[in-house]
Amino acid sequence: MAYTIAGNSFPDHNMHVISSMGALDMPGRLGEADYDWNDDHGVEAYVLADDLHWDGREITLLAWYNGSNFNSDIAAFRAAYAGQDITLVTSYGTHTVQMSEIRLSQVYTSNKKIVLTIRFWEPEVTVPEVPEAVGGSGVKLGDYDLLKDFGLYAEKIEGMSNVNYREKELTYGVAPRQYCFSRINQRFSIILNGHYATMSSLIENINDLHAVLRSPGMKTLTYGGLTAPVYFADKATVMVIHNALVATVRLLSLIHISEPTRPY
Repeated sequence: MAYTIAGNSFPDHNMHVISSMGALDMPGRLGEADYDWNDDHGVEAYVLADDLHWDGREITLLAWYNGSNFNSDIAAFRAAYAGQDITLVTSYGTHTVQMSEIRLSQVYTSNKKIVLTIRFWEPEVTVPEVPEAVGGSGVKLGDYDLLKDFGLYAEKIEGMSNVNYREKELTYGVAPRQYCFSRINQRFSIILNGHYATMSSLIENINDLHAVLRSPGMKTLTYGGLTAPVYFADKATVMVIHNALVATVRLLSLIHISEPTRPY
């Protein structure tokens, strides 16, 4: 699919898009995602529907410049699109964006090629309705099997092996002082990889995962015989090898908060 901006092709501006980043990224939360009561109540996650507010995402294009009047063409591009909402069509969907920057990124002296970096900000990211779960017995997020529901293999999950050991000692009340242990929130680092038959199935599966991560409530992450209630707060990056239809999702933001151990 050809990239277009406000209905115009990039070749109209003497540019040819060679790659893009960020168009499938999953934005993180706006506002507070949890609160540490610093007592035996532990950390409270804000996961009700009214608590969930989401940031936008940055979309970056790299483009060859093949014109003959660089300064004039870049000035015309800025004048045409800066300071307004524009429709950007990428290989991954249609986005309402604002142009943040266009700049010279690289000059190749061997073939006199110029590479431009063009950054856009998408303030509102829409996702589909939460899909019904197929489910399975693999790595799971709630009722969703990551492979069967989203076509994603869990290549690496860090943080779950010590889920029972991240604790802090708390005291409360007056003499005699009493003690309890309350586990603190910790982040799981997850790398997922998927190979898809078509670009449309890649986009659909990634957006479905996005919809599930953004849905209200805690999710139970199940992996290697361990389970942990988690929620999504920070952004996740999605890297796509376009020709191979391979997507890598780097989830660095599944946050675990367990129930505290009550006073004894």
